[in-house]
Amino acid sequence: MISNIIQEISKVCVFILSLPKTLIFNFYYLPFKQAIKLPIFISYRLKLRDMRGTITIGQCKTGIIQIGFNSFGFIVGHGEALWSSTADIRFEGKARIGCNPKFRLSGTISFGDNFEAGHDLLIICHKDISFKQDVLLSWNVSVMDADGHRIYDENDHESNPPRPIQIGRHTWVGCHTTILKGSCLPEESIVASHALITKSFTHKHCIIAGNPGRVIKTNQRWL
Repeated sequence: MISNIIQEISKVCVFILSLPKTLIFNFYYLPFKQAIKLPIFISYRLKLRDMRGTITIGQCKTGIIQIGFNSFGFIVGHGEALWSSTADIRFEGKARIGCNPKFRLSGTISFGDNFEAGHDLLIICHKDISFKQDVLLSWNVSVMDADGHRIYDENDHESNPPRPIQIGRHTWVGCHTTILKGSCLPEESIVASHALITKSFTHKHCIIAGNPGRVIKTNQRWL
């Protein structure tokens, strides 16, 4: 009983601390009629390093999008949380992103309705990343459509350009998974923890595991 009361008090304190940054974020990115409803809550821990991009939303309800708060019932520490975006971002509906996320975004990125990610999410987007409806990412998941540095051949042609990533509807990605450029996960995919995804998969209802990732089971589904 006492622990529940303490948790509720803690939530209220975090909300109060996060309110100034939440107000700035909403009124910077959204039209006034949307911003006044505060559809996006962001944690006071999220460092707003670059906000030159755009955000559009498909649904406008108070707190329908939450970024940087505890998720999956875990209480985690005061790690770094970073927002650096020149991208065009689209939220179709509800989104919950756990604490300590890191975003380095350009290009375009879209989040389908009912998107959820655990703590320490890393997204690096230079070209295009698309998450469809009902995508669940566990903790410590990295999604990167580009390498950290550009590589050129002897003729000065870029050898490693960014390539889009697509995550299909109702996909579950396990903890400590890395999804790299050019990857495509079809709908109803299940990705085991610590997997490395480097290519496009075509089979729906499958389990993908390993480094590099490969299909280990078919005709599977998750609830």
